[in-house]
Amino acid sequence: MTIFGIIGLIIISAAVWIRNERRQNIFFIAGGLFLLVYSLSIQSAIFSILQIVFVVSALIELAKLSGPRKEKTKEIGSLEQARQTIIQQKSDTKQKILKLFGQQNEIRNDDIEKLLGVSDSTATNYLEELEKEGKISQHGDTGRGVFYTKING
Repeated sequence: MTIFGIIGLIIISAAVWIRNERRQNIFFIAGGLFLLVYSLSIQSAIFSILQIVFVVSALIELAKLSGPRKEKTKEIGSLEQARQTIIQQKSDTKQKILKLFGQQNEIRNDDIEKLLGVSDSTATNYLEELEKEGKISQHGDTGRGVFYTKING
């Protein structure tokens, strides 16, 4: 019966290295059952009780893990909803910038910083996106002389 103890220890030791929690708990259960058989064969009441508690704990943990698929679906849904919100906010922000062209023919990075209350780099990113989308045109290469105009069409 010593072989059951050895196999149990090997299985539990291997489980420690497994990253997948479900698989890890299955290994813990299997190893615990092997050690339970061994502890019963040597008639150790304390060791047997410890193995029963260990196996039951692993079973409970495994049962808890059977629900996360629904949670992950909710989580993915929430992430998708957050992504859509960000896309909408970005679109709204770009519309604010385009509306500013209704008041001014030329817009500089500083104008966007003040309008939106954002950093220089964030303002630049918005202007570059609008330029890539073909909605505005950059005049000048770098520095304070750079301004943007709206492309009609």
